[in-house]
This record gives sequence, C-alpha cells and structure tokens, in this order.
Amino acid sequence: MDVSVEMDKLAGDFVGRFGEFSVSADKSVIYFKGDVSSFNLDGEMAAVYLKFPADVPKENIRINVEKLISNVGVMRGWRHATDILREIF
Repeated sequence: MDVSVEMDKLAGDFVGRFGEFSVSADKSVIYFKGDVSSFNLDGEMAAVYLKFPADVPKENIRINVEKLISNVGVMRGWRHATDILREIF
C-alpha cells in the first residue's frame, strides 16, 4: 500500500508495511517504524524517529527537511544509519 501524507503542526505515528511512503511535514513530529519500498520526507521543520528493517536500501530513504531533529535507526546497525545521515547532509 502506498501512502502520501501532508502534515502541518501535527504529530503522526506510523507503524506497518508500506510500498512508497511519502510525508510532507511542516513543524511536525513523525514516528515511523516499519518496512517500506521507499521513504520520502520533505518539509520545513520536523522532529522524526525512523526505524527501518535491514533490507531497506539506504538509497530508498530520502530526507529533505530544512530543520531536522532526528533519530534514525536501521536494524543493520548504527554505521548504516550514519551513512544515511551523511548522504542527507
């Protein structure tokens, strides 16, 4: 199932298995724990907690947020999550 969400000054809690998952977030808090074919996050400002299984390729996780507070975890380990953050910034 593909999901597209627009959030403005909201909090969202998303858990499950998805196809493409896309969020447009302005001044929002996002908790995401699940499996995706791709994950896209765009917006002005967001605080996020993201947890993906090890088999989600890092190139399928795209984050484009101007002001970001984050906790990104990939079950493959901290090094893989750090590589994702380096590519974002």
